[in-house]
Amino acid sequence: MSKKEIFINEIEASGIILSEDAAAYFESLKAAKKSNGDGGITEKGQMIVDAMKEHKDERDNLFTAADIADYLGSTPRQVSGAMRKLISLELVSKKEGKPVYYSLEV
Repeated sequence: MSKKEIFINEIEASGIILSEDAAAYFESLKAAKKSNGDGGITEKGQMIVDAMKEHKDERDNLFTAADIADYLGSTPRQVSGAMRKLISLELVSKKEGKPVYYSLEV
């Protein structure tokens, strides 16, 4: 069993009540699948897609790396790196400019 699976099992078994934001993050963590070299989506990628889905309407489906980093408690550089994979999977599109904007395609 992976450390992630152990963590998820322990949180679920503890019965603690999570805030709405923490519960949403925990659900995205549970849903995220590690990439195993098959070209699939990474955990970070899944968390990005989930955040974009959650905030799609309020942002008119236009996100900067900094916007997404704020949602995830990450850095824009980490988000930009994960975006390359999502773009190659055609889950996200990129609009060049300053700043660069990303849109969810699913």
